[in-house]
Amino acid sequence: MELKTFFAQGTDGRVIPHARVTVYALEDGDPVATLRNAGGDPLDNPFSAGDDGQIQFAAPNGHYRIEVRSDDSHQRLNTQFFDQGEVHSASGQQSLTEALDQRLLVIDSVDTLRNWPAHRVPDGCAVICRRFHHDLADEVNVELKRCVARDDPSRAGQRAWLAGDDERADYHHFTLWAADGAAYQHDSHDVHLLKVGFRADYGLDDNGRAGTDESAWLQETLDKTPYRTKYLPSLPAERGLYVGEQRIRLCSGTRIIGDGALANSRIVSDYVGASFRDGLFWLREPHVVKAWAEGRPVGDVDLGFSHDIELRGLTFEASDFASAAATLVCVRGVDYHDNHHVRCGGIKFFHELELNRRYSLAHEDDPTTDNAVIAGFDPDTPDDLNQGIRISHLTGAPIATAIPLETARQPWPCGSTS
Repeated sequence: MELKTFFAQGTDGRVIPHARVTVYALEDGDPVATLRNAGGDPLDNPFSAGDDGQIQFAAPNGHYRIEVRSDDSHQRLNTQFFDQGEVHSASGQQSLTEALDQRLLVIDSVDTLRNWPAHRVPDGCAVICRRFHHDLADEVNVELKRCVARDDPSRAGQRAWLAGDDERADYHHFTLWAADGAAYQHDSHDVHLLKVGFRADYGLDDNGRAGTDESAWLQETLDKTPYRTKYLPSLPAERGLYVGEQRIRLCSGTRIIGDGALANSRIVSDYVGASFRDGLFWLREPHVVKAWAEGRPVGDVDLGFSHDIELRGLTFEASDFASAAATLVCVRGVDYHDNHHVRCGGIKFFHELELNRRYSLAHEDDPTTDNAVIAGFDPDTPDDLNQGIRISHLTGAPIATAIPLETARQPWPCGSTS
């Protein structure tokens, strides 16, 4: 009987402890009564996953359907078991040679996959790589699928976000090419950053200031995966995702989620802010700049805003002082909570009429004029302001965040921006 190991995980990459597991025979659809555990003893069916979400069992030759249930999810996986003369470890890890004819391959690392001949991995075959970068053991369980239609020898060894062929024209898939141009794609509807090639290695050398600069890859990921959650798990102590000296641009639909202010979902930046309005992360989209260039937009004012930003459960760290972790211009629908800040402020909001210099204090002493109206704001209907901003549970140094004049015209949401 072959021993296999799987892990119960949600769409955000987090393990699901104690999920209920049932194994059915595909031939007749009945629960299998001959399962064994790693020690060769009979195993109940159904059974529960471990504390770390591990699902491990042995079964006779055959095709099976594995169903995994928890309070908020129900997942299915079809797989095939083979009797084998040797299993390399108690975890059920196998070499590719031994697993050639299975629908699911479990291998040591993405580096192994890169060097594997394309014809040995069938189209559509699911591949679980224990880790992305062989030397970083916490970057585990990279989920890829063989995609012959994407093969491209000219891109051998590369990785990129490719537009999908499905119903969503703007939907991009993380794609990795092996040494011979064979393509493998990550199909998840959310993005676990450590499973799409980020090296969270900041602080590994003797002086504690080294790390692979991930700014370009993070920028491409944000640009091509709007409205999909980017998840940064809690990293080992002193680790961090290093984004170098570049300011990271956000877009509508940006969602970056960590494990909380008390965890270590840490993003480290060397960016030096150019002004009081600057931030390590910056949102000022071209359509917003264009909409307000001549004052109040004509038509639907809501189209002159960016929408739906969520930054939650993260630690923002500046190597030198920065006035803000994030600065957003003309935005609606913001969730910013449970974040920790090291050598930087929290979040700032501005309006395009302020940044494009249409708002002026030249007439502030004239009681017959209103500077906001002169700039282009509607004097009667406050529908041209930042709205839907939710801020709470922030920690770090008590650095005050500015509230621009235009924002002060509306009630400020509950929560601190420091």
